Amino acid sequence: MEEKNKFHSWLTDNTKLSESTKVKYTAAINTISEGLKQYNLIESNLYYIKSSTELIAAQKQYFKINEFSNKDEKGNRMYSNAFKYFIEYRRDLEGNIKS
Repeated sequence: MEEKNKFHSWLTDNTKLSESTKVKYTAAINTISEGLKQYNLIESNLYYIKSSTELIAAQKQYFKINEFSNKDEKGNRMYSNAFKYFIEYRRDLEGNIKS
């Protein structure tokens, strides 16, 4: 998936995360997408949502669901951190487009 690779590259260029963390975060976006689709909160993968505003709304919905907030807590906030970085990535792209 091209968007997944772009996000991974962005993480490489803009963070000091380890390679294993970057791989986990890019995979977490797919996992989060599946959870949101399971609850009919989104229709397609988060990688196809270009608006940071839409992503923030999806993020709020996702973590309101106890199953996912508990999973995030048990996973040392991996899912919330992945989502945070993904929103930051989208905002960065939005800023570059507006320039």
